Amino acid sequence: MEPVLWRSVISVEGLGLVLLSGAGLLMTVPSQPTDEVTVLFLPLNPVHSGLLLVAGVLAAIAARWCRGLAVFAAAQAAGFAALCCYGSADKASTVFLLDPPETFLHAALAFAGFVTLCGLTAARPRGVAQRAPGY
Repeated sequence: MEPVLWRSVISVEGLGLVLLSGAGLLMTVPSQPTDEVTVLFLPLNPVHSGLLLVAGVLAAIAARWCRGLAVFAAAQAAGFAALCCYGSADKASTVFLLDPPETFLHAALAFAGFVTLCGLTAARPRGVAQRAPGY
């Protein structure tokens, strides 16, 4: 597949994250950092909305360059996998106050980053290896 497809995937993902987190931030503006509001099916607090907003903006920036896509996809896969594991801990012990739907969102985003990274690796042009003279 072409890198253009993966740019589109990351761009759409970034836009979705910005819209989701923007709605979460707008709905929790007058509240405390520990208050949650439900956006679609996700209970978001301001800290978690801010994290998703940063991820969405970084996705939009990374979609401009092929190397940026690869770096973002690797960071997304690792970061959201770690956040998925972190969210599986006791809800009260996390700053994000993660619920099971949010943990599934993080697992899906980690998987999307992994698939994007694999797709970019497969789409990378490969040069023909040449043998050194005398061999």
